[in-house]
Order: sequence, then structure tokens, then C-alpha cells
Amino acid sequence: MFVFLTIFVGNWKFGLFMKNEIFVFTDNFPFGISEAFLNSEALFLPKYFDTVHYVPLWKNGESRDLPDVSVVEQPLLNFKPKGNIKLVIKGVFNLSPFFFAVPVFFKEKAWKGRKRFWDFMTALLIIRATYSSLKIKFKKDDLVYSYWGDRMAFLLPLLKKKYGVVAVSRFHGTDLYEEACGGYKPFRRWLFGSLDVAVPISDFGKRYLFERYGNEAPRRIEVHRLGVFDKGYNPPASDDMFQIVSCSHIVPVKRVAFLAEVIGNLGFKVRWTHIGDGPLRHDIEAIVSKFPSNVTGMLLGAMPNEKVLEYYATHHVDLFINVSESEGVPVSIMEAFSFGIPVMATDVGGVSEIVDDTVGNLLPDDVTAQQLKALIDRFYARGDKKAIRENARNRWAERSDAKKNYSGFCELLAQL
Repeated sequence: MFVFLTIFVGNWKFGLFMKNEIFVFTDNFPFGISEAFLNSEALFLPKYFDTVHYVPLWKNGESRDLPDVSVVEQPLLNFKPKGNIKLVIKGVFNLSPFFFAVPVFFKEKAWKGRKRFWDFMTALLIIRATYSSLKIKFKKDDLVYSYWGDRMAFLLPLLKKKYGVVAVSRFHGTDLYEEACGGYKPFRRWLFGSLDVAVPISDFGKRYLFERYGNEAPRRIEVHRLGVFDKGYNPPASDDMFQIVSCSHIVPVKRVAFLAEVIGNLGFKVRWTHIGDGPLRHDIEAIVSKFPSNVTGMLLGAMPNEKVLEYYATHHVDLFINVSESEGVPVSIMEAFSFGIPVMATDVGGVSEIVDDTVGNLLPDDVTAQQLKALIDRFYARGDKKAIRENARNRWAERSDAKKNYSGFCELLAQL
């Protein structure tokens, strides 16, 4: 009797009754270095589930280490789906469902515009290609959780209909905000109708779902933020060089070239370090090559998440800057805060939920080069930088601590 009560109380304390397994749909995780935030979340899932199945869309790179209860299923595609003729072949020549897309096509007026039509057809090809490759035989009430609100998430309505699974999806930034994708995301409302819970990572995202879709929004929406672990404090300065860091893909929406141009016009000694890579890297290299003698630019390229954190632990940083046009709540900002690094970031998505003038500066979403330069100059001249660094560290502890945030999210999953 005592043993039974111990087991009962233990399971109730650590997430009510542990479910046997969960299926986590990802883009590429656990392969490669993308989706770094899942590294942290993956450490908490085994506390609530006996088996954690990871089902990646495709494979790129070596697999990362995972807890023992983890099972990595065969990637659904053996190629990168974007702009690949293989997707057309794989998406057309199979026996996957097709007619579900016809009413969606007309309801969403997918014929209006070349890009809109192409986005719809690409999504449909991904749905049919991945569904035809999915060999898992689900059971009724199996918990299927998509880390992103597009691509792999589009399998959820089909699995809900065929097996009666419990369907959950997170929503971050570009997978949520239609404006970040030219104003249209196909199959969105079709997906909403099958979700048991939609999980945006910000209050802004929750409001967006209600305001944008009204009665067509998911029936249950719960905000669960991402988070990062405590890796210590950023070291003190060792010279008089002002150190600015940015961290993002080098793609248009991140406006890295804009940031580089502004930094190149600063009048004091400054070193700018950018972590990340992308198709516009050559443009940034051209700007950096023209920096004046008082400005140094370093492009470190893509780095595994642990290397990024190691950089913050060993290199002094005065200011982290993000000037993106679209975001959820950037993990890169949370990481900077965890080391006590002040942040300047544009007021887009849920950024304002963690960034304000007590921890750096919340920039206008349409900040101009003149405005940004003036704010950097002002920050450089401030005499209360130590207090701002302490505020940044406290902001992480209050709102972005991985232990608190991921434990709460996994408890939600275990109760479904």
C-alpha cells in the first residue's frame, strides 16, 4: 500500500500521470545546429514521458546527444524541401489524401496572385510528401506536438482524422505572423480546427491569433514562453573597445546590413561581432570592408548554440542589438540577458514583453539609421551601465528561466 501511494503521489507531483510517449515534430532537430531552443526543452520532456519520439522533416548534419528515453524516427524527407524539384516529384506521385485541399483552395482564394498560388501548392506538396513518408502507426489519444506552426504541423489535421490523436502546436514568429510571409500562410485555418491546444510563445502572439482570426482561431490558446539556462555572467571589459554583438541569420528580415551601416558610422572605438550566416553574408562583408579605422567588424558565421553561450561566457559584450522586422520572442535576447548583457531591439512580435529601457532600449519597429545611431551614442555615454546589466540579468530570471518555463509547458503536455 505504501509503495502504491508513493508511486501515485510521485506521478501526481511530477506532471500528474505520466503519459507513455509523445511525438515531437520538428524541422531538422536533433540534426545539425538549428532549432537550438529544443536542446533545452528536450531535457525536460523525459521527466513527464517514458518515451519521446522526434520526427524531423528532413536531416541535415550530425545528430545531437539526447536523453536516453529519446527515439529519433526516420526523417520524412531526404532532401531540403524548399525550392527542390524532388519535392514536386515526391508530393505528386503518391497515394496521400488530396481532396481535403480543394475546399481550402477556394476558401482561401489561393488563385489570387502568383505568390499566393505558389505558397499554397508548395504547402500542399509538403503535406502530401510527408504524409506518404510517415510510417508511424499512431493510437487514439497519442500526443503529437509540432514545434512549429507550419509545414510539419499541417500533418496534424490528417492524423487527427485518421487516428484521433491529441494535437498541439507551438507558434513562434514566421510560422505565426502572416505579414512576415507576404500576407498569406496557406492551410492556417484548416490547421486551427484540429488543434487541441495552440501554444504561442508570447502574449502578443496570443492576441494576434484572436484578433486576426476571430472565431476561426484555435479553441484553446495558452502562452508558454521559451527559456534559457543560467550559464553565469558575462566577464568585465579588458580594454576601452566598446563591444557590440548581434546574432541572427543573415536574411532580409533580420536587417543585418542596416545594422552594419549604422555601426560603421559610429564615432568611437567599437568592435561589432555578428554570429550567424546566410545568403546575404557577402553584402555584409562588403560593408565591413569599408569600416573606418575606429570600427572593427567580425563575422563569426553559424555556430552551435553551446559555442554561442561559450562566447558570452568568455568575451565581454557591452550591448546586444537586434533590428529584425519580425520576431516571436527571440531566444538570442534571452541568452544575452542571462549573461547580464543589455539589449537594444525593435518593438516587433513579443519583444516588448522582455525588452524595455531599464534593460537597454526598445526601438521603434521602423527605427531609422539616424535614430539607432543616436541611441547607441547615448548608451555608450551612459554612466549607469552596471545597473542596466543587473537589470538585464534580473529580467532573464523573472521571465526567461528555462527551468520555470519548460517545466510549466511540459506539465501542460502531460495533462492533455
